[in-house]
Amino acid sequence: IETGVITWDARVRELWGLGPNELVTYDTFISGIHPEDWAATQAAVDQALDPAGDGSYSAEYRVLPRDGGEPRWVAATGRVLFRDGRPARLIG
Repeated sequence: IETGVITWDARVRELWGLGPNELVTYDTFISGIHPEDWAATQAAVDQALDPAGDGSYSAEYRVLPRDGGEPRWVAATGRVLFRDGRPARLIG
């Protein structure tokens, strides 16, 4: 979270239509979300990042692959790890 860099495996890169060596950032993630699903997905991320919550992340959204493939539904879950009361890492 602090760097904005995301580590994805080959399958997630395939869903987004990304090559194996492309840098993945939060902007990469959010730009691949279907416009109709963006607000709810961002709200789920914001809720998980809130130190007053439990750090859990859960969202369902469509991905629009950059390589022009068909939209795909994703069900994502994860957890934010906090350091000194601040979000440090999201694993999911």
